[in-house]
Amino acid sequence: MIIAILGAVFSIFIVVVVHELGHYFVARWLGVHVLRFSVGFGKVLWSKTNSAGTEFAISMLPLGGYVRMLGEAREEGFPEKMIPYSYNSQPVYVRMTIVLAGPIINFLLAIFLFWLVYLAGITHIKPVIGRVVPASIAEKAGLSSGEFIQSINSKPTPDWQSVLTHLINQVGDNKPIILIVSHPPFKETKTVKLRINQIEPDQIFKTLGIEPYYPGYSMTVGSVLKGGAAEQAGFITGDRIIAINQQPYDEMGQVLALIRKSPGKELTIQVLRRRKKLSLNVTVGTMEQNGSLVGYLGFRLLPKPWPPAMVSKKNYSLLTAWAPAFERTVSLVTLNAVVLWKMILQKISLQALGGPISILKTAGQASQQNWQVYVSFLAFLSVALGFINLLPIPGLDGGQFLFLFIEMLSGKAISPRVQQLGFILGFILLLFLIFRATLNDLVRLFS
Repeated sequence: MIIAILGAVFSIFIVVVVHELGHYFVARWLGVHVLRFSVGFGKVLWSKTNSAGTEFAISMLPLGGYVRMLGEAREEGFPEKMIPYSYNSQPVYVRMTIVLAGPIINFLLAIFLFWLVYLAGITHIKPVIGRVVPASIAEKAGLSSGEFIQSINSKPTPDWQSVLTHLINQVGDNKPIILIVSHPPFKETKTVKLRINQIEPDQIFKTLGIEPYYPGYSMTVGSVLKGGAAEQAGFITGDRIIAINQQPYDEMGQVLALIRKSPGKELTIQVLRRRKKLSLNVTVGTMEQNGSLVGYLGFRLLPKPWPPAMVSKKNYSLLTAWAPAFERTVSLVTLNAVVLWKMILQKISLQALGGPISILKTAGQASQQNWQVYVSFLAFLSVALGFINLLPIPGLDGGQFLFLFIEMLSGKAISPRVQQLGFILGFILLLFLIFRATLNDLVRLFS
């Protein structure tokens, strides 16, 4: 839990700091004096001023940050000799560059992070269907268990991420989605047509009625949680479960089902440890799940290996890793734009929005995986922050850029009154979106 919390906090901290550093460094580079660089909003908890006169601060509300430049507020008073270093005395193109610097550096950070991931080598798990729900859209279309999705609308799908991306791009378009699928040994193919409308991005597979194939877990204990029932009973890493109450088992799914149905009960579990058979007496732990009590032991299991035919790994060099990193970043920006546009057209509902709880939860989960998963999440979060800030909503970088663009076309600045009204409306819209996203998070959390 501590690792998850620290991982989540660090994720948000790093992408926000990088975003604001983009504004800060470009402003300094273009000769604009920066008064304050703050991580967070509200009351300042800690601050330090450097030799250039910039105050670096950490503020109470860690939901973003800001860079305050000299002369950014037109009513601000300062010595006449400082006019050349004020924000509003700069040409429009200079101010536009400063405004765009934050989102752009977020995209550059994402490219760099993905470059690190690809440099280490990428393992693709082929998108093989594990189960098709009876009478579902997928079954009616002709999909079946064990089939490999080779492409969607002629676009290759080497993994489930690409399958999900291509499906989201097609939601609500009222056009048939053409899937080319094959069955092991993946030689003969068949064509399947699907139609999907009003499906939430995080519910596509569930609505279609398909579950990705997963090899499951072995009968071997991978790790034992401290203080749990398994540790108290004497389980150690490497124990292989062979029987419970003298009843042999060879499928971990059956073992887990029995444990879940036995909260508080005593079981005798036979294990194989270093070629010796042992019997361990354990009192099954109890926890509440979805309103009912279920049993658990408190160990993690070793997953079964993936079949070699489903796995492919591609290695990249220092130079070649940049291309897929750039493509992945562009793909994520495009996906964000598609989802937003379909929300505006009401092809995807606002229930798809994820808020701070989803971000923290996902960040925490990613921090408990291998470093590639966590770094990939950081890149995804950086893209999301950059994209959101480009939206033409007053109060965001995109809204400020829109005002500057109008100023460039008209030859005169937007009046402070109009800007203030825009900021108020933008603030209300942002509050609504944050409220709706948080509400969605709570519904997902307790459903």
